Amino acid sequence: MTELFINVSNIISPLCYSIMRIEPYTSCNFNCTYCYARWYREQGVPQPKYNVLHDFLKIAKTIHKKQLKPLPIRLSTLVEPFQPIEYDEKISLKVLEIAYRYNYPVIVNTKSTLLIRKPWLSMLVDMADRGLVVVQYSFSTFEEKYHKVLEPKAPTPEERVEAAGFLSDEGVPMVFRISPYIPEITNSIGFKAIAKIAKECRVKHVIVESIRLTEKEFSKVYSVLGLSVPPLEKYSLRGEGELLRLSLEMRLRHYMQMVRELKTYNIGFATCKEGFYNLHSVSDCCGFYLFNKPAAKRITLYEYFLEAQTRDIELNLIEEIHSKLCKKHNALCSHSVREYPRTMKEPLKYHEKRLLKILKDPKTLLKVAPVFTIYRDKLRVKHVV
Repeated sequence: MTELFINVSNIISPLCYSIMRIEPYTSCNFNCTYCYARWYREQGVPQPKYNVLHDFLKIAKTIHKKQLKPLPIRLSTLVEPFQPIEYDEKISLKVLEIAYRYNYPVIVNTKSTLLIRKPWLSMLVDMADRGLVVVQYSFSTFEEKYHKVLEPKAPTPEERVEAAGFLSDEGVPMVFRISPYIPEITNSIGFKAIAKIAKECRVKHVIVESIRLTEKEFSKVYSVLGLSVPPLEKYSLRGEGELLRLSLEMRLRHYMQMVRELKTYNIGFATCKEGFYNLHSVSDCCGFYLFNKPAAKRITLYEYFLEAQTRDIELNLIEEIHSKLCKKHNALCSHSVREYPRTMKEPLKYHEKRLLKILKDPKTLLKVAPVFTIYRDKLRVKHVV
């Protein structure tokens, strides 16, 4: 599978729209203590990845030439795209320039403040004028005392908030990404205060993804900060491995509190890779709806959630139902990717195949998306709020 696509998995394949990504550097010098990306990428001094420019250019040109709907690409998932090396190498800037030239929508995920400096700022504003960019500013805490411990090499929360507000004023669509969400640390200022900050930055919606670490790492983080470790559960769908995450009950309780506060300012909410669709108040978690240019979307469990709100879904007819959902949502599915580059259509087919496999595996399905329940081989929405 091409490097521009996230690998197929039981989490990504059923839940994520933005399965295309660009990692402009080999590693990240922010070195946040909670970073899960270290399990998937190189360590050491960041080096530029020039090959991603060639790969992205080839796809962007083909999509543009054939006048196909582009599948938005994320910059990035495993490294900070605007870390200090970007000042000299400008790989991320070149990615944005390619996207602008060929009208390709980009989701920027960052903690950096380099974005508000030229030439990056000018490029983002130009892209925003065409409706080609969404910026997600990432936060794990809004307090300096926790920032110093968790992410000392990244810009402070205050600097990020200021940069987010500045970009919003320049017309760049803004999303807050609370990732990872760490109880007592992320919400130390209170959900009401977080919602107020989001309002002041003209944020369109807030995405939340809970922290996942080993038991030893959880103990280390919380003990250093003088806090008690919260209730945890296995992250693995099969209960294997050492990774843990916040308990289902705690995640639901905290997210519901955040939803209530955000609603007072008419700010949307979504979870990332959690499957709490009943809490979502935007049409997609990633922010595709903020692009002016029509963007391609794949079918995820969210489309099944929408369908299950109106009728029970018979799991023994899942292929037939999937085909109907593809047509209903005009989505990128295995039968509709013929004109797309091979480097795109093969990964899309693999992700779709895994989604369908999970829909036929009740135990895995209910773990991936706790909003569902199954009764007599029929998929239903479980009202957990």
